[in-house]
Amino acid sequence: MCRKHDVNWILISCGVLLLALGGSGSPSPLAAQDGIQVASADPSVAEQGTVNLDVVIGGRGFDQSAHAQFFVTGSTNPGGITVNSTAFRGPKKLVANIDVSQDAVLDKFDIEVQLSGGRTGKGTELFTVVQPGHGQGSGLLASATEFLDPAGGVRDDGLGPYVDYFLTGEPSDCTRSWVGEITGNVWLRPYSAAFPPSPECPLPELFDDGTCEDVEDYRQRLIDQLGEIRLVVIDFNDPVLDVGQSMEELCSQVPGGFCDAGQYFVRLRADDVFAPDAQYTPLLIQIDEPKVNGPWHNPTECALFEFWEIRYEQTLQVSQVPGEPDSRVVSTSTVPGGDVAQLVKVIWKKNRKYESIGRFRLPTRFKLTNSNQEIPGYP
Repeated sequence: MCRKHDVNWILISCGVLLLALGGSGSPSPLAAQDGIQVASADPSVAEQGTVNLDVVIGGRGFDQSAHAQFFVTGSTNPGGITVNSTAFRGPKKLVANIDVSQDAVLDKFDIEVQLSGGRTGKGTELFTVVQPGHGQGSGLLASATEFLDPAGGVRDDGLGPYVDYFLTGEPSDCTRSWVGEITGNVWLRPYSAAFPPSPECPLPELFDDGTCEDVEDYRQRLIDQLGEIRLVVIDFNDPVLDVGQSMEELCSQVPGGFCDAGQYFVRLRADDVFAPDAQYTPLLIQIDEPKVNGPWHNPTECALFEFWEIRYEQTLQVSQVPGEPDSRVVSTSTVPGGDVAQLVKVIWKKNRKYESIGRFRLPTRFKLTNSNQEIPGYP
């Protein structure tokens, strides 16, 4: 049966914006150097004070000289994790025996694997250290996301705040809105067309063969089958034209093929919003636009979506809400260019590539409220 391509990543859909970090928009959990890839860790969470824990590391390119190390993400600080031994179980599997100190850093960790001769590979944010008593939880706290500017370049679909369905008890719209308990990162993820957020919200199967033939009105058929889902409005009617770029050329490459306000399947992520004394956050929005456009690498799978990223050129401001200690407001800066974002097309072939489309003014302002209630068993 024709089905979606399994893409590695995060973030918000059909009404969920996904904010991602890094020069390419979002840090990939899989980093390869010289043919070595470090892709996964099982278990991926440990409490402070854990000793003699075997962590299965998945990837490829390993050999018997492999040695694993754990570092606080983005640093060379082991953060209180000691690797006692690294056992080779095959070119795609290692087992690292680790101790986590009582005062280990509460954060995400990268895993680096080094072979003889100095070749290395690193997987980012594959492991997390949590406080005792939190090791079996999801580490995600249900929240609500409320867009405050009804005329903003990024705004809601007219149906009010996006509230995680763990709080509403109504999973029909498949809205996910949450805060990372350890990191303070926030995600808005109403139904993610390309990445269903839960078993209750699966991606509808619309095809009965592997021909991947284009289907008229596929986007609307998808929406009709999903039912009461949420979308996010993105208004592309204020472009910043580069030298030699025409409005007609730019607008023809925008999702939907027009420079105007449209409702999109999106994902959004903002990092460290609830971190102590946070004042700024990067923001990235990924658009998952339903469209049948031929087979992926596997000829039995159909490419049912096209992908874009909206990358803000300046960090957004984070402010506390007087009288609401569990709320934060995130907004684009009022300085010149503070609301400008780049639109980038994501091209999936053998590797992910990026094609710059153009720049747009996309002012936005939204309020995040943390319920401090952990979402059980998610993701």
